[in-house]
Amino acid sequence: MSEAKIVKLAETEVVSFGPLAHYQPIIGDDEGTTPVRTGIQTSQPGYVAPVHSHPYLEILHILDGTAEAWLEGREEEKVVLGKGDTIALPPGAPHSFRVVGDVPLRLLGTHVSPTRIVNYRDGGSTDGRGYRSSKGASTAPPSLPRTGLRRRSRRSNNGYSDRLRSRPGLRRLACQLRVPALPAQSCLLAKARRGRRGPPPMT
Repeated sequence: MSEAKIVKLAETEVVSFGPLAHYQPIIGDDEGTTPVRTGIQTSQPGYVAPVHSHPYLEILHILDGTAEAWLEGREEEKVVLGKGDTIALPPGAPHSFRVVGDVPLRLLGTHVSPTRIVNYRDGGSTDGRGYRSSKGASTAPPSLPRTGLRRRSRRSNNGYSDRLRSRPGLRRLACQLRVPALPAQSCLLAKARRGRRGPPPMT
């Protein structure tokens, strides 16, 4: 790089780190033309970074909020970092941090490397740019309980089920096609009734 480069934060890319955090890369590119990479991560209360490491020095500088950081295996030596504080993490040392309090955390991260390399302790994969892929993300929102989904499905199909019950011919067709809007008990009952009456007339 032979010329000064100016980066406006408002114009940078926003990379999602799950529902509670996002990252905005500042210096660095996919070609690895800069000796370091920098970016700002904004994390909401409740965020905990997955344990990970880098094969190079990483420096975190707190811009706003409060964080608690630690090295794997040395959790009893956790340190609290406030606005203006900096922590340098050695190469190859698995580490993590979390947001403390109810104020969002903003930190400036510096990767002393032309490319971003992240090794997640849980085996999570990264994409070609060094960001955690959706398959490896652990911060995805939890799925809804199955019982809740079943209740909503029944409510949303009530009108359709009523129309099926009021029209025997349509109900028989729905049973043959196994339409989920019609309870299985209704199909069994209808089949038993047809058995007593004989097959329905052809129309």
